[in-house]
Amino acid sequence: MLLSPDPAGYRDSANLYAYCAGDPVNCSDPKGEAVYLVYRKFNDPLLEKGYPFIGHFYLAFDANDLPNPQHWEALVRRIGGQTTRGIERPFNADAETFSFHPTEVKDGDKRNALVSNLYTDASYVGYNDEKPDQESFLRARDLGANNMPVDEGVKIWRIPASQEQQERLYVNAIAQRNIINSGLNTSGSYALGKNNCGSWAQWMLLHAGLSWPLGASFCNLGGVGIHGPTDIPARGLAAAIGVVGEARKAVRNFVESSTQVPTKTPCGREWCGDARGW
Repeated sequence: MLLSPDPAGYRDSANLYAYCAGDPVNCSDPKGEAVYLVYRKFNDPLLEKGYPFIGHFYLAFDANDLPNPQHWEALVRRIGGQTTRGIERPFNADAETFSFHPTEVKDGDKRNALVSNLYTDASYVGYNDEKPDQESFLRARDLGANNMPVDEGVKIWRIPASQEQQERLYVNAIAQRNIINSGLNTSGSYALGKNNCGSWAQWMLLHAGLSWPLGASFCNLGGVGIHGPTDIPARGLAAAIGVVGEARKAVRNFVESSTQVPTKTPCGREWCGDARGW
């Protein structure tokens, strides 16, 4: 029996004080939490000075305190890992990380930055970025505090979750990474005021039936995009930035379509400059 209510709530048992759903012989659950939300300073010499008022949210997973770590490690081994632009991103069952970014972070191409990175035309999910995501996560986790000194440059929250919920969220994160990075962009383009790193992480957690920590809603300009206190006032500014961004996108597309020169393929079929135009 637990001496205080299970932080995971009623997900595993109708009894909030039951340890491991009443099966302590075959299961262990020291903390009843397994998924992490991380908030770190930006990896930019200028923007990092704005921490903790501005920063970057991302999701992280490890094998700590899981009742069946072998099952978790087998899952990560089976679907984890990725090769991006010829760079191998190996799986790491002790530090799997997922970050939602504008595409410029991936390749440095500013074409999709319609109003800087405040409003873009595409998004990208960074996976197992050793620096700074994995490095910041491991440092924060090992320090073991949600509210570390500002000079640490990172905060971390453990999200109440069962192993089943953790693994389901992880599978969804892998699927989101694959879909978004393929160019289908199902989560929408990165936009600071309404579809940013925090709003993606929040959507992922809530969609999985997990909680969003209250303290996180005051981070990143007071909760812009994550239903924090400044979110509603920021929506008007985000809408105005969106109008400018869409106008720039229309001009960009017009200029690019006007300057393209049709060529002939060896088979004689005309190429219009867009793969969808065959």
